[in-house]
Amino acid sequence: MRTLLIPKAVERHPVWIAAVATRASHLLLAPAAWVGLLLGSSPTFAQDWRPMTSPIQPWAAIASSADGTRLVAVGNYLIYISTNSGATWTATAAPSNAWASVASSADGIRLTAVVDNPPGYLGSPPESGAIFTSTNSGATWTQANAPTNGWQAVASSADGTRLVALVGESVDRSGPIYISADSGGTWTVAGAPANVWQSVASSADGTRLVAVVGARGKSSAPIIFAPIAGPLYTSANSGTTWTKTNAPSNVWQLVASSADGTRLMAVALGGQIYTTVDSGTTWALANAPTNTWVSVASSADGTKLVAVASGNYDARSVCISTNSGATWSETSAPADAWMSVASSADGAKLAAVGASGPIYTSADSGTTWTPSVPTEYWQSIASSADGTKLVAGVFAGPIYTSTNSGVTWTKTSLPINYWQSVASSADGTRLVAAAGGSSGNPGPICISTNSGLTWTQTSTPGNMWGGVAASGDGTKLVAVAVMAPGYGPGPIYASSNSGATWIPSSAPANYWSSVASSVDGEKLVAVSGRPWGFAGLIYRSTDGGLTWTPTTAPSNMWTSIASSADGAKLVAVGNHIYTSADSGATWTLTSAPTSSWLSVASSADGSKLIAVAESYGTGSIYTSTDSGATWLLNSAPSIPWNCVASSADGSKDAAGAIGGLTYTWQAMTCLTLLCSGGAVIISWPALSSADGFRLQQNSDLTTTNWVDEPTPSTLTNGQNRVIVSPPSGNCLYRLVKP
Repeated sequence: MRTLLIPKAVERHPVWIAAVATRASHLLLAPAAWVGLLLGSSPTFAQDWRPMTSPIQPWAAIASSADGTRLVAVGNYLIYISTNSGATWTATAAPSNAWASVASSADGIRLTAVVDNPPGYLGSPPESGAIFTSTNSGATWTQANAPTNGWQAVASSADGTRLVALVGESVDRSGPIYISADSGGTWTVAGAPANVWQSVASSADGTRLVAVVGARGKSSAPIIFAPIAGPLYTSANSGTTWTKTNAPSNVWQLVASSADGTRLMAVALGGQIYTTVDSGTTWALANAPTNTWVSVASSADGTKLVAVASGNYDARSVCISTNSGATWSETSAPADAWMSVASSADGAKLAAVGASGPIYTSADSGTTWTPSVPTEYWQSIASSADGTKLVAGVFAGPIYTSTNSGVTWTKTSLPINYWQSVASSADGTRLVAAAGGSSGNPGPICISTNSGLTWTQTSTPGNMWGGVAASGDGTKLVAVAVMAPGYGPGPIYASSNSGATWIPSSAPANYWSSVASSVDGEKLVAVSGRPWGFAGLIYRSTDGGLTWTPTTAPSNMWTSIASSADGAKLVAVGNHIYTSADSGATWTLTSAPTSSWLSVASSADGSKLIAVAESYGTGSIYTSTDSGATWLLNSAPSIPWNCVASSADGSKDAAGAIGGLTYTWQAMTCLTLLCSGGAVIISWPALSSADGFRLQQNSDLTTTNWVDEPTPSTLTNGQNRVIVSPPSGNCLYRLVKP
């Protein structure tokens, strides 16, 4: 008889993901003593929402490998890394901290990050920030043997062995510069005088250093600290001694260096940029636009420069120079509160982070910029039955599609419009999108039969459409208008041939805001009352939308409605959340809190519900696993949520925020063991979130000799089952997803 070995820790599959930060998906079993124990918890109580691709956090700094493929970004919370030039990002195991600066070796393997823990005012404790290093591209981090301080900046040699870190701007305090010659193993005080250090840069070999002094000044009544001007220092011996240059005294903010340390660039608080071609002996004022520059970077030869600004909205620009700073031009990067920029050695690949928002990258020296995930005013979102294919509409923007559960998104060919609602067939191939129009002008309804690759505008009359729904096969469609042209109440139209032709229904003209359909397209339900606070009723149809009757639901400012596949279980949201278990004949007020609920989604059986709310720039997501009897606030970030969608089994959800990212959630997958009649039964839920997992076995946990379990799985009562009989020897099992 074989023993089933099981580790005590289980790494669960990441769930709410804002299109990046993913971790390896390995789910391990437990020891024989735990046979039959479910490892994990209910998805409702284990929700973890994350943004797709680069996460949103208050970014502080970014660094790049020489080839621009490996990036590392730090902010007020976590450290993220990318191994594909910013296409995707992964949260590292570094602790949450007020990260201030980060540096990278040329190969991106050795990283150094510093923490700024500044003191408060009026006698608060001194700084206690630390320095952390990584020797494996950020996979693990170790706190260096450096004194705690209010670290401001750090720079690294190309091989990552020589480091320089400075104690930065700290109200009225000054500090030293520290250097390390052993990759951060030990640190010594450099020969520079104590000062209010602001920025530092290093040559590739770590021998030539440049550091600048400056404090912006702060005001916290009753104390006001004026800006502090200072000199610019250089070192030609790795920081052992330092020389004050003849650069003018200024409130210096930034500095960058070429690989050989001869070409330098320094930026003052007033926006002036100075350059030198002789390692700081002489300096010249560059012909750069005056701006609130906050970060600069240089190519290895010092010819290609990039600078980012964070001032008034119109001045939040990214500028580049291709002639060592002699002339500058503004790029097409969007206006943002930029914080840091990094460059590859050849200056071709750039990466920039802002105070909030996605990470932007450029592969053509700053000519064009691409966000790692679109940041939009997400208005609507729909999902295929298995949750892999998503379609999302943007208010005053385009339509996006995803074929990998929201990990990456593609902008479709549909023109910019006020896309109010989208719907999808069960397989995700047939899509329908309805536009709300603007200023009394009607919007179109468009359909796609190839998952959004191409679109066709239908013959529906122009209206300001509020919602659209589709049957499971995508042939039966229904569209409701929030207003008719001229701001009057709108009609309801239905189609039984995938949108080729449309027929007006007998529903009364109303301010319709949302509609839902059963999988066969026969049972429909629509809500009204959204615009300008008008209260309205809920109507239902049992003949595919030809005739409509009001339900007993109370008058409310209804915003969204969802239906189970059979049309029996309904959920509607407005200021409250109501449910119905009899196709809308009767309605029940749920225990969900009163809020500005904007969107709701349901699993096919109507048991799993999810609703999103927005209120004054913040929001929340609530879920229910008992058809709305009880509701639970989950761990989604508090941002202005606007739309939500669910897979048929409720194991995959996707949500969009106003002026933000799309987020996804996936139910975690757990293995269970059961010994029965001399056999071992290994099972895991057959959910869409478990698609792609493979069962593997290994006889020794200390080795990496994992192989696929040869016994095929069978589907029984919603569970994937593998029966091992007769068991012999020792064996450890895990689920793995490539």
